[in-house]
Amino acid sequence: MSQLQLQPVYLSQILHDVRPLFHYIIRPLLRAAVLVMTFCDLAPKTLDHRVFTFINVNRRQKRLPSKQLQELIQLKKRRQAELKKEQEIREKLEKKKSKEQKLGDQKLKEKQELEGKRLLQKKKRQETLKQQRELKRQQQRETKCRQQELRRKYELKLMQKQQFIEQLEDEDFLCNQQVILEAQSEKIEDIETDVTPLLQFAKPNLSETEFVKHLQRYIMEPGLLRLYGYPTESTTHEGCIEIFKYIPHQFGLRGSNSSESENSSSSRSPSRSSNSGDSCSTATDCDSTETSEDEEDVFGETKKICARCGRLFHVTDCFEYVSHKSCTFHWGKLNGTYSKGGYTTQYTCCAGAKDSEGCERHSQHVWSGVVNGINGPYSDFVHTLPRAGKTAGASKVYALDCEMCYTERGLEVTKVTIVGYDGQVVYDHFVRPTDKIVDYNTRFSGVTASDLCKNKNKNLKTLKEVQKDLLQLIDADAILIGHGLENDLRALKIVHKKVIDTAYEFPHPLGFPYRRSLKSLTKKYLKREIQCGNEGHDSLEDTQACLELMMWKVRKYIDLA
Repeated sequence: MSQLQLQPVYLSQILHDVRPLFHYIIRPLLRAAVLVMTFCDLAPKTLDHRVFTFINVNRRQKRLPSKQLQELIQLKKRRQAELKKEQEIREKLEKKKSKEQKLGDQKLKEKQELEGKRLLQKKKRQETLKQQRELKRQQQRETKCRQQELRRKYELKLMQKQQFIEQLEDEDFLCNQQVILEAQSEKIEDIETDVTPLLQFAKPNLSETEFVKHLQRYIMEPGLLRLYGYPTESTTHEGCIEIFKYIPHQFGLRGSNSSESENSSSSRSPSRSSNSGDSCSTATDCDSTETSEDEEDVFGETKKICARCGRLFHVTDCFEYVSHKSCTFHWGKLNGTYSKGGYTTQYTCCAGAKDSEGCERHSQHVWSGVVNGINGPYSDFVHTLPRAGKTAGASKVYALDCEMCYTERGLEVTKVTIVGYDGQVVYDHFVRPTDKIVDYNTRFSGVTASDLCKNKNKNLKTLKEVQKDLLQLIDADAILIGHGLENDLRALKIVHKKVIDTAYEFPHPLGFPYRRSLKSLTKKYLKREIQCGNEGHDSLEDTQACLELMMWKVRKYIDLA
């Protein structure tokens, strides 16, 4: 037989020899491996179907015991259940993720919309603030123009009055000497006590009605009341009161101190708060050096500047002192003097130099209660009212002066004195301040702690009681005369429009905002000394001096006419 013919024979013989080997050795090994992989969960999940198909085939061939077959079937079912459960879990997770993604997208969209709204609101606020700033600038420009116009009118009026005063000064001394001689010849000292104490009262020989008629030309214009710091109606807050305090050196001169001791322009003058006795160098209070606005820090504390030493101190929003530091200051005025070494400045209290340490010490700092610029709005001021059934030409004239002390809220009134047309006292009462007193200011006011003690002084009233009394006494048509009267009305919290201020009618040579003191005016025009004692000022003496100054002015006008 050939080689090709023997190949099939050899092949069949090999298969015949290998079949038992496969049947008894290789196939059982494969089956055992499949079982091990199935029980140990090592087989890929894609092979489960094939494995069980192989097992089922072997079962049909009666190769696998029934018990093992049942176990494999149960294992398959459990595996399928697990796969199904895992699939459900995956689906739930996917649904949850999709839901969370939708919620996140929705929140992001809402956030973007909210940011857009905020940007629009911010833009609107910026536009509103811009408009408000423009409006404020426009109002400031208008206010500045009005003030400049008032300033021009004031300077013109001042020039005319100065010329008029210069003409009258030469005649003043002779007229006063003549009156003194007449008084001596008539033995005025023997007249009854109810006769007027005013020397100038006898000269014009005018009734009160005629005197009021002549005083009409000296009543301050409404526009000047605000400029000089009088309480006026607010233009922005209906029914409220505002007080404009002059900002130093905006108008007028920045010159050094005047040669007159009373005309000192020192901004740190710790002199008497009521302007009836001491000079005010500017339209601000004599004793105030605050900045244009109170500065508030992050803790809600407000910075104030001491009216005496010029140092900073802090108060709370309720005006309680945060710290209690002592104040070292000069109580006198800083005046310029000529000596051998040339022109020097020194304080009247201790003759100390300008930069010398203070000669007096107090336990706390003080302030005036107002700051530069607009103060307010205030709602606790009262207005004088027109008197019902008042006949024409029956207006009254009074001279007013107040003494004040320093409290935690600034200056408060402690004594009120009013005299009538003839110089007689109409009203004179001590007033108990509503806030805690820091300094009685006795050196300048003459008011002591015993004067304000209920047990020691029965003639003591509250501010509301004084306001009630004054509203019954003074009506809207009455004329009030005083020196620096805006401070008195501010302390009394009364709004009155018919006022005559001797600080305005007898202007300082340097012009507004400088002022002459009542002491220097009395010495120059009435030829007598006031405020000479060491126990403080006498409010009665100051009111009579103001009244006599206006009588002197009216008399000079009548003589000139």
